[in-house]
Amino acid sequence: MKVSLNWIREYVDLPEDLSPEKLAYELTMRTVEVENVTNPADLVNGIIVGRIEKVLPHPNAELLRVCHVDCGLDKTKQIVCGGINLYDGQVVAVAPPGAEVIWHGEGEPVVLKATKLRGVLSEGMICSSTEINLGELFPLSEEAEILDLTPLFPDAEPGITLASLLELDDVILEIDNKSMTNRPDLWGHYGIARELAAIFGGTLRKLPKFAPPKGVPSYPVEILDPDRCDRYDATLFEGVTPEKAPFWMQRAIWSVGMRPHNVLVDITNYVMLALGQPLHGFDQDHVEDGIRVRTAHQDETLELLDESVLHLSETDLLICDGHDKPIGLAGIMGGARDSILPETTNMLLEVAHFDAQTIRKTVMHHHLRTEASNRFEKAIDTQRCDQALGLAQHLMKTLQPNAKIVAYGSAQTGQTEKLTIDVPLDFLCIRSGTELSAENVRNTLESLGFEVEIYHQYRPTGDFLNKNDADRDETGQKSVSEESYAFTDNIKDVCHDVVLRVTVPTWRATGDVSMRDDILEEVCRMIGYHHIEYQPPVITLNEPVRQLHLDRLRAMKEYLAFRADLQEIFTYPWVSDTFLKAADGEDAPTAKSYVTLATPPSPDRSRLRRSLIPILLEAVVNNLRYYESFGLFNTETVFLPCENKNSDASPSQSESMPRQRKHLGIALAGDNAVNLFLRLKGIL
Repeated sequence: MKVSLNWIREYVDLPEDLSPEKLAYELTMRTVEVENVTNPADLVNGIIVGRIEKVLPHPNAELLRVCHVDCGLDKTKQIVCGGINLYDGQVVAVAPPGAEVIWHGEGEPVVLKATKLRGVLSEGMICSSTEINLGELFPLSEEAEILDLTPLFPDAEPGITLASLLELDDVILEIDNKSMTNRPDLWGHYGIARELAAIFGGTLRKLPKFAPPKGVPSYPVEILDPDRCDRYDATLFEGVTPEKAPFWMQRAIWSVGMRPHNVLVDITNYVMLALGQPLHGFDQDHVEDGIRVRTAHQDETLELLDESVLHLSETDLLICDGHDKPIGLAGIMGGARDSILPETTNMLLEVAHFDAQTIRKTVMHHHLRTEASNRFEKAIDTQRCDQALGLAQHLMKTLQPNAKIVAYGSAQTGQTEKLTIDVPLDFLCIRSGTELSAENVRNTLESLGFEVEIYHQYRPTGDFLNKNDADRDETGQKSVSEESYAFTDNIKDVCHDVVLRVTVPTWRATGDVSMRDDILEEVCRMIGYHHIEYQPPVITLNEPVRQLHLDRLRAMKEYLAFRADLQEIFTYPWVSDTFLKAADGEDAPTAKSYVTLATPPSPDRSRLRRSLIPILLEAVVNNLRYYESFGLFNTETVFLPCENKNSDASPSQSESMPRQRKHLGIALAGDNAVNLFLRLKGIL
């Protein structure tokens, strides 16, 4: 995932002298792994802004033009160009001699030199967007089109760098996705900003609040599968215009690796990249009579935005209109029939929360991964829908002032709840090996969005000033909040332990933080593991327990490998159906005689081995491709189904583990069967 520092600074003030290297280091040591740091301005290094003063025909080429270009500092360059959209007064991107460009947008960068084209000197190049790495930001409508900056910057000063004109100077952090798989809150710029605010002591700015529209009709929304969809909000905007988004939004989306489309689609992508909450916009003219969220029917079909057609199963979740016609694959991609088009005037904005496991299964089944599915399958919280609605409404009001909300509907079947965890301060100190104060721990956790109350647990060896302030738990211990200080005048008379009652925010309560060890991790990583002094534990070594069966197994392996000259093989426990049939022939056991996998690595490897013979046969076949003669052995576990057939048994008994036995298998290969038999006899 890519993250823009300029975007992050919209949410938190960071030190002005913070270097990209320092930022990446601190973020890596405390939160996520930063793989690379880049600057988009480097993509257009050496490219300047020019203004065409005059466009003349080329004397020797019909398709070329001779342009006189003002490049600043009273310098006018003569440049030969084949662009089809050249005109006097046009603001263009100019590559002077010495700059690097990608010729016609293909191949490796080349260094420009002043040269003659058809007998006319050309002192540079007027560039198209694809020739200076800006093809995604400024897509071409025709192949021979040069980059026309006049509509965006009609008063641009010739001679300044293109990077400064487009404000491309930024720090882009490329973050390893694997390092934040368990952190759904970090899949948006606001989550990263929260972490940086905690690391560098900044204040996180608040987002626009969501206010449900008042005085508008209710839009019909129905959730038919509450286990797979916890919430669905639909906002109907009337009078929208799918024009281009403002350049600042296009640049922000482009800088982190996505392609701008139009203002309606870009708003949904912007909110997703900002908060980690995917949104989707439907053309309301193709959505009839409301929204229904339901499970797909077996073999039902759906054409997606990318024009692919999916054959669905009952593991998929669909967004349908009021007539039950599918209009989108929930949490992954919208349908082609209802997509936002240039003629769209009414948009239905979807903000929803889907079950992470459902999205993950659909992604794996259809091999279809999107930016939306990447976030939904990490288990985001339901409350993030409110943040997304607030930001989306703010952007729509700002960028589409003529659009009006004419209907709003919401359905909710559940929500993410906050968790409360009691953590003794001694636990944090002992496990971290560091002396920590309750106040510092509270400040650290509160900077990350946790709520912390400090309590003193103690045995009643002293007197209370006010016994009503104390609560007695099941063990007979009493606790009293720090703020009440309901101790005797001499606090030393009371034997007490400090306990922190931590309330986990919803954006961390979806499986990320669930026990006191997770709180310990939060405290330690914010301190910085590299700042915690390494103290090796004192270990008392006892004489190891003698395990005779392992000694015998080791001796047998040494004999087979060193004295019998056999090679040991290591294999997976599942076996191929092909080699099962080859090993057992017509007397092959039935499928019930095998332990089968619920999610096998492939359809033909769904059974666990009950014998080593199929495994050895497959190994022999594979090795015969390279060697004429060899010997193999394998000491692995075989799996036999449980023989418990008692239907009245308890669930723990009826679902017993399969029987496991350790087997030895030997296979010899060569061209002389007699010699192989004698060798095997000698080994045994």
